[in-house]
Amino acid sequence: MKFFKKKRFKLPKPGAIRRLVAKTMGARFAQRYDREMALGGEFPERIREATLVRLHPKDRGTVEYYPDIKNFQIVLDPNRKLPVDKFLNLFKGMIDQEVLDRALHDMTNYRLEIYTTLDKWVEVYNDDNVRSCMSGPTNAHLISCYVHPENNLAIAALYAPGGSRVIARSIVNTEEKWYIRNFGDALLVKKLNELGYNKIGRMRGPIKMYGFSSTREHYEGQVWAYPFFDFPDNGRTHTPDSYNPLTQKFEVTIL
Repeated sequence: MKFFKKKRFKLPKPGAIRRLVAKTMGARFAQRYDREMALGGEFPERIREATLVRLHPKDRGTVEYYPDIKNFQIVLDPNRKLPVDKFLNLFKGMIDQEVLDRALHDMTNYRLEIYTTLDKWVEVYNDDNVRSCMSGPTNAHLISCYVHPENNLAIAALYAPGGSRVIARSIVNTEEKWYIRNFGDALLVKKLNELGYNKIGRMRGPIKMYGFSSTREHYEGQVWAYPFFDFPDNGRTHTPDSYNPLTQKFEVTIL
């Protein structure tokens, strides 16, 4: 590991840093080096050897790495951060460009889906990779509160490259282009911003929401905490304004 600030920085020969760590720091640090090497499996091996890079655990658009061997010795976690593309640009001319381009594609080709149907909403909430109080198969009737087409709401789900597990989700308004709260990886926020969505911190005045329920007792004569949005001052219950047993449609005012 060398400081990247040096103008003539070159990648060391394969295995050189591992041998140096074992020789100067001992077996304990050598074992730690091996463990941390394995954490950045998405990156070319030569780059991992020099930096012990890994994706940031809460923001996969960012990487963590050690700038030099001294930092590896004195701190337990990587103490430098960069966006994936800027980090890989540090190695232009040292690693074949095709290898760098492929690594960048494999680590940034995240899939964003915006779903409006109830079955897809339930599927996203049932993915236990991202959990909240609305997770789980028993909450389908609660999730249906959001899915009525007049609400203009959708669930935004982010998937890792080549993956089918949800790594982040957020309720969005497809007409007014806002989202409320992100659950999971912060990369979803960047993706939504790119599509013109912005975060709001509170409702812009009272709004009406609509939904369907085949179970009348869920909404008549009782007070429920949904439809619910995760605003700081929105932790109050909402009693439906009306319920039509013929159409099974209810409406509720969100303050």
